[in-house]
Amino acid sequence: MKKRLKVVLSFLIFTLFLGIPQKVFVLKASLNDLESIDEKFIEKSFYILGPGDLINIKFFGLPEISGDYQIMSDGNIQLPLIGAQNLSGYTLDGSSNKLIELYKDQLINPQIDLLLSSPRPLKISMVGEVVRPGYYTLDRAEVSRVGGSSGEGTNIQGFPTVVDAIQKAGGLTLDADITNIAIYRNLPGNSSELKKADLDLLDLIKTGNQANNPILFDGDVIEIFKITDSAKSLENIPTNLTPEKINLYVVGEVAAPGMYQVSANTKISQAILIAGGPNSWRHENKVQLLRVNRNGSVQINKVPFNEKGFINNKSKLSLREGDIIKVNKNLFGKSSDALSTLLLPTRDLYSLYGIYKLVND
Repeated sequence: MKKRLKVVLSFLIFTLFLGIPQKVFVLKASLNDLESIDEKFIEKSFYILGPGDLINIKFFGLPEISGDYQIMSDGNIQLPLIGAQNLSGYTLDGSSNKLIELYKDQLINPQIDLLLSSPRPLKISMVGEVVRPGYYTLDRAEVSRVGGSSGEGTNIQGFPTVVDAIQKAGGLTLDADITNIAIYRNLPGNSSELKKADLDLLDLIKTGNQANNPILFDGDVIEIFKITDSAKSLENIPTNLTPEKINLYVVGEVAAPGMYQVSANTKISQAILIAGGPNSWRHENKVQLLRVNRNGSVQINKVPFNEKGFINNKSKLSLREGDIIKVNKNLFGKSSDALSTLLLPTRDLYSLYGIYKLVND
């Protein structure tokens, strides 16, 4: 009976520890091959050492070789007694364990402690619906300010976060879906594998949940997806994640055509008034809003209005960086310009005749 009970217990232990498949949050490095996973605690990642990090190595009982050592551009670090060793891609604990193994042949019972003296600047990538997508370097002395903001900016205290990176990239576009943001992060080791977390900045804005604003690590990729539900549009959500000021152009039949820097919430009618208002008798009862999209296409919206103002909801369209507002000529304006062009030679002849008469008199 006892023997049978031992067999049953052994089988249960085997099933518990070996027979149950474990969920592994390991993804391939190629962003095209990434699959969505349920990993919400990316902010608890371990710091991964890399070129530029300055680490303090304490050899217990050996103060003469303890001190700060920097990881070079090739990932190696020059160490006493054992020479160059590669620590890039390891966590601090992993590096400490590796050094203990390496020094076993040089020291009796080596005891080593590692501290990060000075972290390297973070190099991250911003992809998708930000004003200036691209590759950025961030550090703890960074000044964080949304593009177009009139303020002096805010010094980052501590390690930069996702919000700091968004502000560094000029802020979000109005097409950004702040409920659908992905961050991809390297896993320890040299396998070039990534893990992914999904972030909801709307929850951060509404509740202050900092889990949606994790600290960034070197090599992070932040992707902001395009909005698919107009109800989530940033036009209706007051936030400091969009630019405060934008540059736009007002051309055509206005008193002072040109480029203007205006508040991001400026409407078409306000922009026309900033440019001096429409020219009397010459403007047509239609305004064109021209917008160049990122793919190079041009979007044109026609906004009807009369002398009393705009007559439909299109006048409430939100303006964006680089928009062109064109106030068109009416028939009178077109005709007068055509007559001026046609009569120009005649006018010049009349002027010459007047000078001739004046001289001869």
